[in-house]
Amino acid sequence: MRRYLALLTPENSDDGYVVRFPDLPGCFTQGDDFDDAVGMATEVLALCVEAETAAGRPVAAPRHPRDVLRAGDTDQYSLTGALAILVPLIDGYTHKPGISRAA
Repeated sequence: MRRYLALLTPENSDDGYVVRFPDLPGCFTQGDDFDDAVGMATEVLALCVEAETAAGRPVAAPRHPRDVLRAGDTDQYSLTGALAILVPLIDGYTHKPGISRAA
């Protein structure tokens, strides 16, 4: 199972988090709290990979977290108080019953 590094950065205004994936530019989401952010990260990761695949674009393989940090690919984000987690890419996640997409 592929796992992508996600950076959860606290929002200034509340208990929410912004979630970004350094290996997948343009793939981001947010959550009202930590648990919500992790759940949203799992969903958006699957949606981003599905969209790239459907468009015929290659999907970047996940790098080891230390390689992402060493490469400086996190410099564009404000990492003050950020948390780094590994999010699994779950095949077929977006096709499970009860999962819907916003129009």
